[in-house]
Amino acid sequence: MLPKIRRLRRLCDERGLEPVIEVDGGQDCAHAAQAVAAGATAIVAGSAIFGASDYREAIREIREGCRA
Repeated sequence: MLPKIRRLRRLCDERGLEPVIEVDGGQDCAHAAQAVAAGATAIVAGSAIFGASDYREAIREIREGCRA
């Protein structure tokens, strides 16, 4: 997935495009950070949030992981 995101980001940059690059599936704290570093701009994290006992904390952890 990461090589595809990087390739898409590079193509968009070369063409002056600014799309939302959304990534879904298995997006927890570590994976979301990697996807954002590769060029993703939107993360879908269903089970990482709804499977957690504290939704707010799970969202915070994903956001903080993306800033690291």
